[in-house]
Amino acid sequence: MAKLGKRAGAGGIFRGRFWRVLTAAGLVLAVWLAAGCAGKPRQITGLVTELRFEDGRLSAIFLQTQSGEPAALLLTDETRAFPPEGGAWTAEELRRAFEAAVGPDVQITAACAGRGQTLTAGDGAQVAARPAQSIEITGRLNRGAAALADGTVLDVFVDTAFSSRSYRLPDGTELLCAKDPSGPANTYVGGVESLDALDEAARQQVLAFYEARGLLYNEQAELEKVYALYRQLGAEFCSGLADQTVSPSASSDRVLYLLTAVTLPTGSENGNRVYEERRCDAFDRATGARIDPWALFTLPREAVIQTLLDEAGVPAGPQRTGMEAAAWDGRIVFLPDGLSVTFEPGTLPGQPEATGFSLGYTPAVRAAIQSWALPQTETT
Repeated sequence: MAKLGKRAGAGGIFRGRFWRVLTAAGLVLAVWLAAGCAGKPRQITGLVTELRFEDGRLSAIFLQTQSGEPAALLLTDETRAFPPEGGAWTAEELRRAFEAAVGPDVQITAACAGRGQTLTAGDGAQVAARPAQSIEITGRLNRGAAALADGTVLDVFVDTAFSSRSYRLPDGTELLCAKDPSGPANTYVGGVESLDALDEAARQQVLAFYEARGLLYNEQAELEKVYALYRQLGAEFCSGLADQTVSPSASSDRVLYLLTAVTLPTGSENGNRVYEERRCDAFDRATGARIDPWALFTLPREAVIQTLLDEAGVPAGPQRTGMEAAAWDGRIVFLPDGLSVTFEPGTLPGQPEATGFSLGYTPAVRAAIQSWALPQTETT
């Protein structure tokens, strides 16, 4: 049995892979040109440290860039400003809303161009400043907004541009990036029908189900896990990732299958190694009601499990015994070309990493599935 990761095809085995988390702070390069330079627009991102007003109007913003360097932006009547919330506003209304929302510890991203000048910050430092063509609020640092079990206080950076929360120690070290859950609405997979294929009443039923279910993981528990690893590794630690997405995985004439994929840190190695928990739910296309996972099969639960393990070639022994004893509700993922089954780290004896197998729709597998539940590629 091998590690979970890339699909190897029908009857194949998953193998593990490393994931390096790219947080929002690493996705935008803060570039600053010294005063007196000119040219095409350059982008700068940083946290607001000071605001300056002239005649009641915001005229300059001092920043600490992502590289830790000070910078300043000059706002003119031509600067296009965008607050956190969009809307059908005039340019002047946008500017006023931006000025009302901006303040210390707010993150902004600006496009700058033109010749600059030198400004004196409140602490007396000389800071290069350039005109901002456009400026946008992209996040906020909330200091002391979270805490760990040992009383360690954390800052939480809410990144509105990347829909995530970054949990950081007071020195700026990121422990965990938790992305906002996404799907099933407005989520699409090539070659697979989406939630849009259902009528409005059925769609609302499905959305209500996922709203009631919420997150399938405990964010605080994941924080504690990565913090424990950070205390072991110190400077060698890399931040973890927590993410939950719901997307379509397959469909038949009567059923829409939706896959919930939860990405979580393993709490091992240098911290950025993750695993994925997967849960598949089936919905009646006519009503949007969730279908009991075992109603999709022609055989009883235990017989279904034995059929899949036999078809996957899992030999008798501790691994198979562990698979048989695992919770199977939602574990069988329906795909257009077959089934996928995964087991999270620690589920199986002597298997610290995620493990799984995939199966094509072999005659034995097809016989175990109700004809109305077979994905369309298998029924057309």
